[in-house]
Parts: sequence; C-alpha cells; structure tokens
Amino acid sequence: MSYYLYQKLFFFDLASSSNTVYYSCMNIISNTTNGFTALSDIKIPEAYFRRFKTGNEQIDEIYGKDGFVPGATYTIAAPPGSGKTTMLLQTLEHLQDAGKRTVYISGEETIHQLAFTCQRIGVKRVAVANMVIVEDIFDAVKANDIDMIILDSLPALRSREKILGRRLEEYLSNYICTKAKELGCVVVIVMHMTKTGTYKGTTLLPNSVDCNILMKCNTIDMSVREIQVTKNRFGPLHETAFRMTSIGFDFTKVDLSELVMEVAEETPKKNKTKSYEETILTKINEAGSIDLVTAARTLDCAIKAQHVLRNLTLKTKITKEGRGQNAKWKLAQELQEV
Repeated sequence: MSYYLYQKLFFFDLASSSNTVYYSCMNIISNTTNGFTALSDIKIPEAYFRRFKTGNEQIDEIYGKDGFVPGATYTIAAPPGSGKTTMLLQTLEHLQDAGKRTVYISGEETIHQLAFTCQRIGVKRVAVANMVIVEDIFDAVKANDIDMIILDSLPALRSREKILGRRLEEYLSNYICTKAKELGCVVVIVMHMTKTGTYKGTTLLPNSVDCNILMKCNTIDMSVREIQVTKNRFGPLHETAFRMTSIGFDFTKVDLSELVMEVAEETPKKNKTKSYEETILTKINEAGSIDLVTAARTLDCAIKAQHVLRNLTLKTKITKEGRGQNAKWKLAQELQEV
C-alpha cells in the first residue's frame, strides 16, 4: 500500500458525513431463484480455501484455530476495560508482520489515543483511522485493498442514509456482512456489553456474523482474560485464557484449573477477589481515601487495583471523587457511619 493511501486513510475525520444516499438496505443472503439445489451442483467459494493466519498459534486459536476466511465477519464483546482494543491491535500487528494490510477504525478513541496505546504495547505497523460513516469506511477499504479491519464500535457507526434506531442497526448488519464478503475483507466489530454480561442493543448483528467472541476477566486472577468463541461458522467452538500485562497480552495460554488449585491451596475458604476488596477497604478506612497508585502498590498490580476499585464502586461500598490522576476513592457514607 502506498504511503499516500495510508496517510489518506489515517486522517479521516470523526464527523465526516455526506448528504448523498448511495446505497439501499441489502439482504445478507439472497433468495435462490431456481428452487432447491443439489449439493453436488454448488460451487464452494474459492475464498474458503484461502485462509490466512497471524503466525502466532495462540492468537490464531482465539479466532477459530484454522485462520481467517477472507470476507468473514466477527463480533467481540467484553466489559469496559477488559482489553478488547489491546488484543485486537496486537492481532493486527501480527497480521501486518505476516504481510497483510490491516486498519483499526475507531469512532470512540482519537487516533492520538490509539497511537498512545500502541506505543505502550509495542504496536507500530497498524494503520488507524477515525471514521463512523459505514459507506465511507468500505469505500476506503476497497481503495486500499485492506485484508482486515476492526470497527470500534457498533454504537458509533452511522450511515449516509440518515437513519437511526432499529432501522440503522438492521442496515449496518446487512451492509457490513455484505460488503465484507464482496471485498474479501475480514471485519471484526466491537460490541458493548451491559453490567449483567449481555449485549447492549439487539442480537441482530451477533446473529448475522460468522463468529462471536466473548471476553471476561477471571474472578480468581483479574489479570487473566477468559476468551470464549460462542459461534463459529468456519471452525470449532472453544475457550482459552491469556494474561494481560501493562504492555499488552502475554499470549501464553493460562491453565484455569491451576488457578483454581492455587486458590484452594492458598485460601481454601476465601475468594481472592473478596480478599482484595477487603484489603482496599481496610486501606481506605485507615487513610480516609485511596488513589489508583496507592491501590496498585497495595495489591502489587495496577490491573487488579482498577478492577477492585470499579467493583467496590459498583457495589456502592466506595465513592469516586475527581477524574484521571487526581481521582480518589472514599468509603460510602453508610459505611462511614458504621
């Protein structure tokens, strides 16, 4: 890909849009016009036999083990802060090293925020863009002959057709799946999840795509991410787990059964998460408040500290004051009165 095209793709504006209507809503699967077809008469698309891989066996396992089928569509969903962006950027970097053209397209984080994250996790070769108009995105994909894109996220996407709500979600689902197969580009769409672990919005897109991936934090060791493929039209269903560090994912498989054994040996009657929460609550009670740096030192892990503070806030046991580096957490009023 030429430098010019990369630069052109890089600087699309978040608010870009057009008043011209170019496309109408498409069906993902067209009706056959000649009645029933014998299997022996069906020609399997050549793309099904042109799978490509990242070159990292553990990463490839996340997406179905056998490699990406050109034109395949995926969703990935996880609670906020789980590491979706980090894992996807690392995936694209490995594909770049394997000679593929990839782009991370965000409607939520600016290209500067993405570049900052990439610097921390060692991602250097992936192109990024701020784009939300789905037709503009796939026009750029076609012009740049892209092999794989990440769309972050579904709620951020819009259309030139100026539609909203359920109609927009139906249009986006049809359009993305159709254009992915037409252009032979693998598309991964980031989904939002509720606090109860369900998809935000309808399940129209997860039902339409070829593969669904869910990620969650392990309840014993909160640096571990459990990744589950719940649907895969081109490969097996499976579960795996990796550890997330301050410089990205360590793609060395974690044996979850060993984590359970560690807890059984170290705290046979006490859940580790509860122990972390009690430690933080005690620290806050002693000092009056706690910041993220102190919490990280207390638990010897910044990621654990972030999740414990978030969980305690959601449980209304502590309250957050301030933002960013100035944020502090204090005991909730009812606990102070006890």
